[in-house]
Amino acid sequence: MEKYGVISVEDNKRFLANCLNETGGFTRFAENGNYTTALRLQQVFPSAFGKPGTVGKNNPVNYLRNEKKLFNLVYDDRKFKKGLGNLYDGDGWNFKGRGAIQVTGRNNYTMLSKRAGIDFVNNPQWLESDQYKFISALDFWNTNKLSQKTTLLGTRQAVIGSSSASPFGYKEVLKWYDKLK
Repeated sequence: MEKYGVISVEDNKRFLANCLNETGGFTRFAENGNYTTALRLQQVFPSAFGKPGTVGKNNPVNYLRNEKKLFNLVYDDRKFKKGLGNLYDGDGWNFKGRGAIQVTGRNNYTMLSKRAGIDFVNNPQWLESDQYKFISALDFWNTNKLSQKTTLLGTRQAVIGSSSASPFGYKEVLKWYDKLK
């Protein structure tokens, strides 16, 4: 952890709280796209399905319990410009969130591969393995200089790329953080 800049006790707590949240308490190291309600799809992916109570570009019912179809839609940069680099059929599924901090998208897998010297682009499933499941989180921490963040909120904002005062998942991360304390 020190090699990647997770040094202080506070860094450890903030790092682990985010990892615990992203992995459901270290129970899964690949993003779960097996949604069972249209409402939840709208809450998580409003750009694809519209906000709850509205009609979006796609009918969420058609994506329930179908991870591959869902990720190939919502992570396709040709449909939704997110800068993930997913430009080929199947990229959304192949480069779904994996690892202890869910690295997502062809671009992020490519940059991680270059920095780590490990070919995650051609072997994306490796980020779910015991050998590599924390490397993406450690690399993310180091690359984004998260030790310089002084609060759990600032760390969470960086993890999900939001400046919101209550970023997605913050309440859950706070619970993990409190348990770690």
